[in-house]
Amino acid sequence: MSLLQRTLITTLILILFGVLIFVLIIQPTIADIKAFNDRIQLERFAIENKYTSRRNIKNVAADLKEVTAKLLPLMNTIIIQKGKEVSFISSLEAIAEKNNLTQKIEITPLIQKSGEMAQRQNIAITLSGNYIDTIKYLNDLEQSEFYIIIYGMNIGSAKDKLSKAGSSGTVKTNLQGYVYFSI
Repeated sequence: MSLLQRTLITTLILILFGVLIFVLIIQPTIADIKAFNDRIQLERFAIENKYTSRRNIKNVAADLKEVTAKLLPLMNTIIIQKGKEVSFISSLEAIAEKNNLTQKIEITPLIQKSGEMAQRQNIAITLSGNYIDTIKYLNDLEQSEFYIIIYGMNIGSAKDKLSKAGSSGTVKTNLQGYVYFSI
């Protein structure tokens, strides 16, 4: 064999050996490295999400403590405490008397669910009297220390039983709402 043939065969063997090393060793290693990189990225995202959610939970817990501290005084005014039921009714009667209105109050309790901190009770207030006095009553009711959630109001003319005609300026007002009493 000549020197050129030996050089060519040696070169071909080296090229074949290089291709085999690339195909059998380097290519699978690159694929493994990419797969590990993908797993590492997924783990990094999962850890970052866990860290963010823990931080969010801590922020929510801190916010909850802050809101609770602000709500406690408000809850004590929204929920009529035990022993203040009579003063609640008395205040409604005083407001009606102050505004020269006749008033009828009906309170009906709802079924209490377990775990509630207050019992919701429906309240229906029927007023009869002058329209302007009724507006003053509503204003005084709004400024009262007790909270009544009003969801329905009906104002209509009051009818005289004898003449069946509405008297001038006299109205009948029905208020529907609810209040909360402490348990």
